[in-house]
Amino acid sequence: MLKILVYAEVNRSQLYPVVPLLQELQKAGHHVTLRCSRSSLREMWEAGLEASAVSDYVEFAQLNDWRGSTYEQSLRALLDFLFERAALEVRDLSACCQYEKPDLLLVSATYLGSCAWAMSRHLPLMTWACDLLPFPASGIPPFGPGFPCSQGALGALKNWGRTNNAQKCFEQGLDPFNALLTRMRLAPVRDFQGWFSTLPALLYYTAEPFEYSRPWPQNVSLVGPNIWEPEDLPQLQLEDDSRPIVLVSLGSSYQENENLLRCAAQGLPSDSYQVVATTCSHAPQDFKEFPNLQIVRFASHNQILERAACLICSGGLNLVQKALYHAVPICVVPQLRSQLEVGQRVVNSDVGQVVEFKKLSPSILSGAVSKAIGKKAKLAPLSQIFREMDSTQRALSIFTHFLSES
Repeated sequence: MLKILVYAEVNRSQLYPVVPLLQELQKAGHHVTLRCSRSSLREMWEAGLEASAVSDYVEFAQLNDWRGSTYEQSLRALLDFLFERAALEVRDLSACCQYEKPDLLLVSATYLGSCAWAMSRHLPLMTWACDLLPFPASGIPPFGPGFPCSQGALGALKNWGRTNNAQKCFEQGLDPFNALLTRMRLAPVRDFQGWFSTLPALLYYTAEPFEYSRPWPQNVSLVGPNIWEPEDLPQLQLEDDSRPIVLVSLGSSYQENENLLRCAAQGLPSDSYQVVATTCSHAPQDFKEFPNLQIVRFASHNQILERAACLICSGGLNLVQKALYHAVPICVVPQLRSQLEVGQRVVNSDVGQVVEFKKLSPSILSGAVSKAIGKKAKLAPLSQIFREMDSTQRALSIFTHFLSES
């Protein structure tokens, strides 16, 4: 049996989907030790996992991409954050490995420095991702701004022109990361979007047809979504009447999107809708002007989605796929990161609506929610695919195969 060190992103949405796999590995007799955020420790202990915190300088590194006034500015801030944090991760993970002496590492793919360090030391490494990642392919729009698939050569040219500035962001600012790679005697990166195809083995927590179909790199395994939540999340008291329940979530990492909840509260009258909101990275008391709404920081999304008519969110992949698992239509108001790509996939699958963040208003959001609810009947096929995939067993099978070939 192996000693496995798991190094997880501090964002809960990046941690929760992999927890069932870790539990299965423990049942199989492996010794699993987890490094995650301090705020997730109690939940992980109660899930039966041996967990301790990543270092403060990794957990509390500041991501300020929400300050950007354009998508390109936000993207550049995100990439700068990832590249600068990479050196901090290396110091932390190397210390963890010196203490734990693991036989195998399982690392969040967005920990760039950690993955690179493990590769440079030729340590057995598997990775996972719960966000959409760039895997360029013919016929797939350039990753970032969430444009639809091109139609022929002219469409491809238009997509290239409209995303040129975003692509430059991926290419620029690589110096800190390449300097780190060079110090570790790894080849520098010329095109950052190809980096994830170089990882030894990547569990990708999504699935076709929601994600674009393409020839996938050999290192990538689509395992489907996972809807795991801690058992002790609050269960809300939902009114038993005919009003459609609308769940509003502001996301697990801060991005200055308070207006999303305010527009929902103003655009969805309480006599017509039962609005329930989880503020996550925002304080619930910031919305005390809406006493008729149930507003909490955290709650069981699965419990609410079992009865919900619609989800309103910024487009985090884990929550969107959780709603699709429950066959709940989605109204996405994307702002930054990979949210625009998630929104485009919602449009592609015809399972909801997308509202531009800068055009958000109570009336526009209300109309989008009505249209999204009207797509309810179209969600059954995708929901069935997600339910039948069993991401935990798929991931466990891939993990076992990886060990047999290592």
